[in-house]
Amino acid sequence: MKEFSRSAAGKIILVIVFSICLGLGIVSMISGMILVERDAYSVTAEEFMQSQRSRIISNEAQETVFNYVFNQEMTREASEEILCITRPDGSVLYQSSSWKESAGKQADTELASFYLIGFRSEEGYLIYEDWISQDSVPDAKQFAEEVAGEEGLIYEVQMDAQACLRWTGVNYRYFRVLIWIYGLRYAIWLICAAAWILAILIFIWLVMAAGHRPGSEELVPGPFFKVPYDLMILGYLVILGFGMVLLSETPMNGTIRFAAIAAFFLGMAVLTLGMCMSFASRLKQHMLWNRLLTVRFARLLWRGLQKSGKAAGDAAFQLPLIWRSVLAIAVITVLEFFAIIAFHWDGEWLLLIWLLEKIVLVPFVLSVVLSMRRLQQAGRAMAAGDLQYQIDTKAMLPDFKEHAENLGSISNAMTIAVDQRLKSERMKTELITNVSHDIKTPLTSIINYADLIAREKPENEKIAEYCEVLTRQSGKLKRLIEDLVEASKASTGNLEVNPVPCDASIFLQQAGGEYEEKLEAAGLSLVTKLPDREIMILADSRRMWRVFDNLMNNVCKYSQQGTRVYLSLEAEGQEAVITFKNTSARQLDISPEELMERFVRGDSSRNTEGNGLGLSIARSLTELQGGSFSLQVDGDLFKAILRFPIFFMNS
Repeated sequence: MKEFSRSAAGKIILVIVFSICLGLGIVSMISGMILVERDAYSVTAEEFMQSQRSRIISNEAQETVFNYVFNQEMTREASEEILCITRPDGSVLYQSSSWKESAGKQADTELASFYLIGFRSEEGYLIYEDWISQDSVPDAKQFAEEVAGEEGLIYEVQMDAQACLRWTGVNYRYFRVLIWIYGLRYAIWLICAAAWILAILIFIWLVMAAGHRPGSEELVPGPFFKVPYDLMILGYLVILGFGMVLLSETPMNGTIRFAAIAAFFLGMAVLTLGMCMSFASRLKQHMLWNRLLTVRFARLLWRGLQKSGKAAGDAAFQLPLIWRSVLAIAVITVLEFFAIIAFHWDGEWLLLIWLLEKIVLVPFVLSVVLSMRRLQQAGRAMAAGDLQYQIDTKAMLPDFKEHAENLGSISNAMTIAVDQRLKSERMKTELITNVSHDIKTPLTSIINYADLIAREKPENEKIAEYCEVLTRQSGKLKRLIEDLVEASKASTGNLEVNPVPCDASIFLQQAGGEYEEKLEAAGLSLVTKLPDREIMILADSRRMWRVFDNLMNNVCKYSQQGTRVYLSLEAEGQEAVITFKNTSARQLDISPEELMERFVRGDSSRNTEGNGLGLSIARSLTELQGGSFSLQVDGDLFKAILRFPIFFMNS
């Protein structure tokens, strides 16, 4: 059953069965309701037949007489049914030939007597009001007179009952259908329940099978999957409305109208089933909301509103603070004014209060806005570095005045702090320079005398060994002092830099030649990548070589033995990029920012040579020449990147 319902033929068959069950359920339910309305369950079959026969005769007679009396129409069938119509004044309006011959006494004719009640309109037309049968009311004439009153017109009608029940007439066929339904009055509810239950089960089964194909659990789009679902709903509503209008406006007799209504609603039920199946298929595939035209339109509208609101907000915030405040006050004022006009018919006093409120409120708001603008200008000036800016506190409210004084105090405190910081940095630099100079003098003597001792030939061999250690350590101390002085000067910008146009590739070639032996001694191989064109940068060759020297020294000291060292130059946009790449011998568990600090080394055990100033000096010298210096650490891969603006590039 599962595979059958997923196949196309199976779905068509199930839809047909669903339509049959639904139609049967609707017809049986309507028939049962008619039986309940006609009291079929409280009377015998003979009584039911007689009451329905009387009802049909009354309906047929009412329609026939109405067409003659009010519309002045007389068909051949009406001439056979109507025997006599008497006016309110007792004169005869219509009399059949057979009725004239028998003088109103036909023993072999079953008579049906009625009273037709009407009124005269202001234009003189006769208007139908009511229809009373003598069989339904004991004293029908008196009852008709009470209903008609003084202004009503009562027509007495004599009809041929047998003629009203023509064997080919619609009313007679309806009478036969009622009698047939009466015979099924108890079974019809079971048929109704079974039909509805089966229709609901088939509906659920088809909805579950929607989007599936036989032999596969994969969801497959339906034939109308590309049509947006809200567009389908719109088409569904158009068909429903057009059908209802067509049914209500098209002239049809009772049987044809009933058949047309039943067919229309049955077709709409099948169409509703298809809509539900399409809904279920889209919902299963999570493709319902994104394909709705209304959702797309709402998104476009929302984006448009967002862009418009952002544009309006940007335009408003580009205005000065005072004009923004004036605009806001004006908008609020106009809205309040229209609200008072719209919701109060007699709003003179409200308008007066509103006007007085604005007279008091607007100056106060403008005063607040002006104070805020002064504070804003002061904050902007201080942020730009103008710590001597003075705020005009005239006509300020106490709270704003206090805030302005606090800003002035902050400005003074910041000026003092900056002065102290500059003084401290200057003293630190002078201290380093002076102490370094003072240390250099005895250190030079130590180095010189150690050299003189090394030239002598002492009897004790250990003296030569001690002299070698003394010479090595004093040289290391001398390099530390020189690096410390250079780092201090570079960080404070006290070094003289003379940038001139230089070919950047020359520095790479020089570094490869100078450090060829050191790289071989460290077990490293250098791979240099140079561009096929000349890239000129503005740099001080002496300072630039110190940067390369520091970086190549680090490469030789900290690289893993037996690895490659990459040195490359390339142009990226308007920048020349010089990259040093090597594999570290030790795990780098330190960030690039920390590596560039002074006295920080990649070797945390500090067993290697160096003082931790090389990268700091390289960065300071690079920035003094207008470039940028950065580090990247990825596992054991260490990368130093220099960037300089390209002065000239020749192909």
